[in-house]
Amino acid sequence: MKTTIVTICSMLVALPLAAGAQDEPSSLQRLFEAGRYESVLQRVAEERSDGNESPESTYLAAQAARRLDQDERTVEEYGRLASSDNEAWKLIGKAGAALESGDTGEALTAAAEAVEVDGDLGFAHYQLGLVHTKRNAYGPAAQAFARAADLMPAFAYAHYYAGLAFQRTKNINQMATHLEAFLKLAPNAPERLSVVAIMKSVRR
Repeated sequence: MKTTIVTICSMLVALPLAAGAQDEPSSLQRLFEAGRYESVLQRVAEERSDGNESPESTYLAAQAARRLDQDERTVEEYGRLASSDNEAWKLIGKAGAALESGDTGEALTAAAEAVEVDGDLGFAHYQLGLVHTKRNAYGPAAQAFARAADLMPAFAYAHYYAGLAFQRTKNINQMATHLEAFLKLAPNAPERLSVVAIMKSVRR
């Protein structure tokens, strides 16, 4: 009986570790959120060589390439998405490629269609938010990023961009909520210091 109790207790202690394993910095998302963009691209290349490519990893590769100012690589990654068999991801790829070319009208149409096709896909709302931001439409951008954060609560940058968009619309409460979430989720993000400065100015 004693042995059984000890075994059960050991299993219960181990559960949080197993559940939290996906949040370790070794994941592709955590690499991106830590600003390790070269590592993101390398990891995606390894996934492809192993035949494990996913739309999510391709999208993060596009985001990482954009952060590195690798224009051709960014367009290439969006192009891969645009040829996806998944209609929503295909539209996200088209929206990203259009945004890269400066065609915000086409980008908006494609991103909005992606949301219509799959309203539960967080990255569709996230891409729509990026398009609205580029068009200086901060109200719609805030709503799009907030929806992305609802669907992907562990994705730090959905909160980051939601916070910035809400700041532009003077919705300080929502701004603070999302930026605080960003700081908790991405403690090593390159934007951390600037976000801390924003939060300090709010708390004065």
